[in-house]
Amino acid sequence: MAASRPGTFSHLAAPNPFAPFNPHDQHGNQSARASHRTSASDTQMDDGMNIPGSWGRGSAGNYTSQYGFGQSYGMGGNGGAASDDGFFIPSYLRHSQYIERLRAANEAKIAAQRDAPPHRPKGNGALSSRSSSASLPKLAPSHRGMTYEVIEHQPPEDNGGLTPLPAKWVETDKNQAIEIGSDGLDVRFVGGSKLHEHEAAAARTDHPMPVQVGLYYYEVTITSRGKDGFIGIGFSGPKVSLEKLPGWEPDSWGWHGDDGNTFCCQITGKKYGPTFTTGDVVGCGVNFMTGCAFFTKNGVFLGPAFRELKDVNVYPSIGMKRPHAQLTVNFGQRPFVFDIDGMMRHERSGIMEEISTTSISSLHTHRDETSFLKELVAQFLAHDGFVETARIFAQEVRDESRALQFGNHAFQDELSTEEDLDASNRQRK
Repeated sequence: MAASRPGTFSHLAAPNPFAPFNPHDQHGNQSARASHRTSASDTQMDDGMNIPGSWGRGSAGNYTSQYGFGQSYGMGGNGGAASDDGFFIPSYLRHSQYIERLRAANEAKIAAQRDAPPHRPKGNGALSSRSSSASLPKLAPSHRGMTYEVIEHQPPEDNGGLTPLPAKWVETDKNQAIEIGSDGLDVRFVGGSKLHEHEAAAARTDHPMPVQVGLYYYEVTITSRGKDGFIGIGFSGPKVSLEKLPGWEPDSWGWHGDDGNTFCCQITGKKYGPTFTTGDVVGCGVNFMTGCAFFTKNGVFLGPAFRELKDVNVYPSIGMKRPHAQLTVNFGQRPFVFDIDGMMRHERSGIMEEISTTSISSLHTHRDETSFLKELVAQFLAHDGFVETARIFAQEVRDESRALQFGNHAFQDELSTEEDLDASNRQRK
């Protein structure tokens, strides 16, 4: 499916959480980013994908005037910023059913916590609520000279059966040679420089990419490339080693900054795009509808990187292997550099166009098109677990049919008792 998007946007750099604020670092990389802009002419990818030339163009002026925070980008005027409880909505997912259900589950959880009686700890002491590797037992060095913490994700949150959005890097799923900033968004390499050739330090997020969104995207700013620029950005499964760069292990995919190659579950890379360095903004996206993954650099779409990603459970992942390397991530808490909103709109319009042009003549239905579409709506509501809504909808259609004296006076209730039970079970999962 072809993808189309308007221009790129300027990135709002965040201060370094590990060092004092330096105002001179905020604007030093604009010329470097500008050098990566694409021309106005359209380009044709090797696989036939047509990439409009407008992808990769733009400026801060265009962004603030045409796409102000209170309009199609950002979230309600604050650029997707997290609320007091940490809940945030990436702009490209703002109108999705997934986000609405996740928001409702989050509000219900907050209400339940507010109404719950205060908890009194038992015993003489209580465990510290601070989540830090300092409270963990010290690990013995491995025979390879590095150790990494236990790969065990926190218990899943109760979000109505939905996978929460990745929101931060976590202490429980990172290599010891990586230090996480106080906000959970900044990471830096603090290990030594004498590592084996295919040895590195990696980190994963608190939650996997939710397949329910259809298209997931995040961006990483290279605050400092470190020596040699050995940095990998991508995604991996929950059991992949944290001693490797993304892409070097099975169930792991990544794009590396030192050579511009992509790596798909092995240490042998494939030429993909340019290298990236200090000041660059690297984006990583997975289209679960098509099974393809892609990368962006400074707002420029670089084309498909991996294909046939089916039945994957993957987490955003980064890796480094040289001192002074430092990154900061944006999961949607603030506006993206790449126009992922435009890509999402294009995907949605493509789906709607496919639906509108699909003929139902081959289904051999005995109903007219209007009645048939109403029947499909009722079945969709029942299948997704909205049983009561499906019943109300079916009753309204019957009443309308009688009032207008249509030929189909007896709109049959397709929801049998067994179907209701199955739908209810799906809704509870």
